[in-house]
Amino acid sequence: MTFEQLKELACKHFKVTKEQVMGKGRKLNVVYARIAIAKVLHESGYTLHEIGDMLHINHSTIFHHLNTFEDRLKYDVIFANTYKDFKEECD
Repeated sequence: MTFEQLKELACKHFKVTKEQVMGKGRKLNVVYARIAIAKVLHESGYTLHEIGDMLHINHSTIFHHLNTFEDRLKYDVIFANTYKDFKEECD
């Protein structure tokens, strides 16, 4: 799956636009979409720098997203359910 396809899929599941995902916004759904994209890309073997370059955010932000990912799945039911649906469609 290409980055563009992944981004479109995340936008659909998290109900955001491509411009929002690539922008500087910090609304929760936008952040969730970025986290989901980062997780899938990291699992596919991309480095933090590569993911950051694709999403136009700093690699340290990607690092933070990946480090807090499991807690979000565990404690945020909305994120967990949406991510599960997103991930199933990615596979």
